[in-house]
Amino acid sequence: MSPEEAGAGGVSLRNVTVSYERKPAVRNVSVDIPAGESVAIVGPNGAGKSTLIKAIVGLVPLDAGRILVHGRPVKEVRLRVAYVPQRGTVDWDFPVLVRDVALMGRYGRVGWIRRPKRADREIAAAALDRMGMTKYADRQIGALSGGQQQRVFLARALAQEADVLLLDEPFVGVDAATEEAIFELLESTRAEGKTVVVVNHDLAEVRKQFRRVLLLNNRVVAYGSPEEVLDPDLIRRTYGGRLTMLDVVDQMARR
Repeated sequence: MSPEEAGAGGVSLRNVTVSYERKPAVRNVSVDIPAGESVAIVGPNGAGKSTLIKAIVGLVPLDAGRILVHGRPVKEVRLRVAYVPQRGTVDWDFPVLVRDVALMGRYGRVGWIRRPKRADREIAAAALDRMGMTKYADRQIGALSGGQQQRVFLARALAQEADVLLLDEPFVGVDAATEEAIFELLESTRAEGKTVVVVNHDLAEVRKQFRRVLLLNNRVVAYGSPEEVLDPDLIRRTYGGRLTMLDVVDQMARR
């Protein structure tokens, strides 16, 4: 199977390199993510996880390589890729209502100048309902808890009706109920045939919740099923033997 055929139904990365100020953040990454898969990206701080997510959605330029979504460059199919950034990168003081944040997921289809149609508002409202946020629709986004804010941004991604969902550390600063709701959403969207890629640090949850795991430390250390990839030796290679991670590795090895 050719690289084009392998990536035709999902996301295909070939020899992807991205740099910041001439320092490579990710180097020579080649990975195929089939449609309908759920993939966790795991690695230490500074490993290039967020950079790789941004490269897939087209937010950072490539030094080398190429990325295809459903067999086409992402700039040609941008509406098919939804992105939920880290909460710490968002200005929560911006005066916008929850319902309007969800409606932003439709702007790629209707444009920023044209007014959303009734159907667009209904799709955004349904996305809020799916995330259990309907009763907060008239709240200012900054007045919500961290878990509620994350649910609203997930509703925005749902409203986009994309085929690929990219989430950058969605579980940071959220409550247990929101964490459970996110995992339910990821599984249901994957079951609908959508591709889900998530940056996550919780190795125990990664083992339980994801079908594939990408171990990344600027380069690909390993990629495959959790049973294949979440091996103590591979994790040690990924984290460089950091003591904080060795405790986790030892716990996993005893399970």
